[in-house]
Amino acid sequence: MNGDLVGEVDTKHDVTGVWTGGSDSKFSSETKEKRVLWRRSHPLYVPTTIQILELLANAEIYYKLRDQSGVAYSSEFEYTLNRRHSGGMWTLEVSTQTPLYRKALDMSIKAISTIRFNDVDLLSAKAYLLDNYSAQQDDLAFWVEMMRGLQDDTVARDIRCINEYEKLVKSITLSDLYDVWGSFNTSPSQILASVALSGETPPE
Repeated sequence: MNGDLVGEVDTKHDVTGVWTGGSDSKFSSETKEKRVLWRRSHPLYVPTTIQILELLANAEIYYKLRDQSGVAYSSEFEYTLNRRHSGGMWTLEVSTQTPLYRKALDMSIKAISTIRFNDVDLLSAKAYLLDNYSAQQDDLAFWVEMMRGLQDDTVARDIRCINEYEKLVKSITLSDLYDVWGSFNTSPSQILASVALSGETPPE
């Protein structure tokens, strides 16, 4: 069955180079305000934050549905950006046994509507993105995608899309995650669900 659901620490993280209490935790309130303004006015703020949210949401939902409850084979959370209009659409696809589909559906809705994030997982997601970014420096296809921000008429042409990605990733905080996540409309009453059944037992 497939279903879709449309204390501060005075040390720096080894990989991301940010304070483990959040990238703003060591600065005055005035400096924090300037840093928040810089991040949230950056052309990569939303897409970069969504990259992190996808990693965290996928890990959390997979753990709850498969490892913790055993009601699903797999789950995949994904956000699709609408390049012609502001906004996009998120989907959660879950595979399970037919007898468990109702329980899997209910638990999927609960998982996506009650998800919470923490600093440890945020740091891990940042490290993953930065490692991946570093590993692709010699990949031509990677640079073609990075240059899209300077070539595509449907997006703002801004050199910051290329030379400030690492800096922005390092600066993202938990408050930024919830800032963007709040626009995802994940309350149970806002979620559209569909179920596809394939017999009483899963295929061999």
